[in-house]
Amino acid sequence: MSTELTGELSTEVGYPEPVGATVTPDGINFAVHSGAAKVSLLLFEGTADVKPARVIPMNHTGSIFHIFVKGLGDGTAYLYSAEGDYKPEAGDRYNADVQLIDPDAHMLSGNKDWVAPLGYDNSNPADPARHMRKGAGTTSATPKCIALGASTFDWEGDKAPDTPLVETVIYEVSVRGFTGHKSCSAKFRGTYLGFIEMIPHLKKLGVTAVELMPIMAWYRKTTFKDPDTGKELENVWAYNTIVFGAPDEGLATMPGRERDELKMLVRALHKAGLEVYLDIVVNHSPEGHEYGPTVSLKGLDNKVYYLLVPQQLEKYCLEDKAPLNYSGCGNTLNCNHPVVRELILRVLRHWVNEYHVDGFRFDLAAILGINCDLSVSATSAIITEIAADPVLANVKLIAEAWSCGVYLMGKFPAPWSEWCGRFRDTVRAFVRGESGQVSVLGTSIAGSQDWFRDGRLPINIINAHDGFSLRDLVSYDKKRNRRNGENDKDGENDNRSWNCGFEGDLSASNLPDHAKRSIDRLRRKQIKNFLTLMLVSRGVPMIVYGDEMGRTNEGNNNIWNQLDLNNLDWELLQQFPDLFRFACMMIAFRRSHFLGGRGHKPVFRPYFWHGVKPNQPNCADWTRFIAVELGQFAAGSGVDPDQAVFVASNGHWDPIKVELPAGDWHLIVDTDLDSGKDIVEDENATKVGAVYELAPRSTIVLLRR
Repeated sequence: MSTELTGELSTEVGYPEPVGATVTPDGINFAVHSGAAKVSLLLFEGTADVKPARVIPMNHTGSIFHIFVKGLGDGTAYLYSAEGDYKPEAGDRYNADVQLIDPDAHMLSGNKDWVAPLGYDNSNPADPARHMRKGAGTTSATPKCIALGASTFDWEGDKAPDTPLVETVIYEVSVRGFTGHKSCSAKFRGTYLGFIEMIPHLKKLGVTAVELMPIMAWYRKTTFKDPDTGKELENVWAYNTIVFGAPDEGLATMPGRERDELKMLVRALHKAGLEVYLDIVVNHSPEGHEYGPTVSLKGLDNKVYYLLVPQQLEKYCLEDKAPLNYSGCGNTLNCNHPVVRELILRVLRHWVNEYHVDGFRFDLAAILGINCDLSVSATSAIITEIAADPVLANVKLIAEAWSCGVYLMGKFPAPWSEWCGRFRDTVRAFVRGESGQVSVLGTSIAGSQDWFRDGRLPINIINAHDGFSLRDLVSYDKKRNRRNGENDKDGENDNRSWNCGFEGDLSASNLPDHAKRSIDRLRRKQIKNFLTLMLVSRGVPMIVYGDEMGRTNEGNNNIWNQLDLNNLDWELLQQFPDLFRFACMMIAFRRSHFLGGRGHKPVFRPYFWHGVKPNQPNCADWTRFIAVELGQFAAGSGVDPDQAVFVASNGHWDPIKVELPAGDWHLIVDTDLDSGKDIVEDENATKVGAVYELAPRSTIVLLRR
């Protein structure tokens, strides 16, 4: 992408709103917030250029610097520079020699493997005070912001599916990882268009929404190397956003196509009846701590955009005492400062208006609750404003309600939903056979209403991108993160996993064949137990991509810099057809019988708790058995009463005989049975007797007719 800048450019004062680059028929208005004394607009002819073709000083109104440049148009490449005091002890890190990316850019183009510049003097890397001295600035080609005119994309009458939250089944997925493996049949592997080619898989699986791991332009470079190969590792998860409102160029089939290709993906998903949620990371940036690079916010207004240590404004966090490194990434955005709040709201509105997205999952959302004075509240200004914003009124808002040092689960106000960490921990513990879980498990199955009140629903997770896959949960007792280059110190240690009697890949073992078959069968059954318990529970279930086909990360529970492990091996569908069949049919059963509830003004099934005898639940610490009846919908609720559903799960290593409640019960699920019998369609369900024997470590689902 290039723009020829010949002759003199005519400029006018311009206007401070809207911020960003606004293309008009006569030229472009540029506006950006900065606390600097002087800001200049840098115009480039090509995205690979290091030096700008034009440097234009900007005017300012308050803290907004602005200029209108006549004759410029769609596709203009630009950056900024900000001149002012370089006094880290006062929180200021202005360096006019550093080229800065516009926080409000809607496209970023250039070398995705670029190394971000340092704003300080790094001539002596061993000097801990080096960051206190201003450095040389930009020495290599920074990716360029691209000014975009109004889009002419044809949405073809696009309409959002508007799935009720209680009827939603989420599929958390990496755009790149979903189709990046050589086994994937997609023509455009690892791209937005490649994802479109694999939508039939999602339709067959039966999920109703995709939650795309970050697709915003991200910084790929890391300091880590594979200890075995010496290969430099890149950030493949994308939780290191450079520009919050720009789709990543590397996920497009060619540079400059990312805007239209992402829209094509959203349009195709909507046509298939699938909602689109974006995982958004507005809690930190790749600028890191005081020894990190200067990319954008740090050079425009460091003490506004970041939380700094009181009385030590040169620091972004302290390791030994508060304020903590809340994001775990070296810096924390000052989310409740008015300037930052407005930036976040602009970004969210942009994704909804321009890309028709249906919701957001907020990474480390507890950081949104940290106020400028470091007090914490789940009703902070930005959390409240997001919920009240009219443009965002009809989108789903999902919070990861914790961060390093802050835990706000259950405290976000309506209409926010939250990931439920308690559901994850309890189901994992029960399925692996721990005692003392039944009471909390029952509460979790019923929607964790002790945590989520006011009609709010939890997002029920058993795992997510950052943790073991379901297959690894039943194959490893300990994480295997050595390849990440951090001496196996990264990633969660408390995984509540169980290897079912052998650690790791069975094909690499010397076990006799019958032992391998026995362990493999148990592992598959445990995965089916996980899926069943999640899909019968009230709340919104979330499945991680590949879990429906036995994906493994080889025991690594933090594959943020492992490209090959993030890429889904589609040959697993042939290796684990029983898991895929089970997942498809279990999701279909949940949806057809509205096990999570029904409607935008939801109605729910009543719960009746049982034990090994009807109406006699046992929540003693020693028990490892739970049984619940999801009753018919109430008469007069406007919903077909439907049949009752009975669920029982045995976490013990011995069989348990269960006396069923009154009625004609038919077997839908028994995770102990072989594939083909482990789950059946309603019309193929067989009637069972008054007493049913649950095999060890198994779960049943019955339907009353």
